[in-house]
Amino acid sequence: MNEGDALDPDWKASFYGENYDKLLGVKNVYDPESVFYCPTCVGSDMWEADGAGRLCRAS
Repeated sequence: MNEGDALDPDWKASFYGENYDKLLGVKNVYDPESVFYCPTCVGSDMWEADGAGRLCRAS
């Protein structure tokens, strides 16, 4: 059973802990255009959904 909560405001720490920054560095090397996305994936905070559900770069 997965106890992760995608709506947790502190999802980075809950899902990845102290490894988040290192994982973000790896993602930036292998996915520099941010092709791969999920709501709680590493780097997903660089995106936000508009009212229609389209992804836009976060400001």
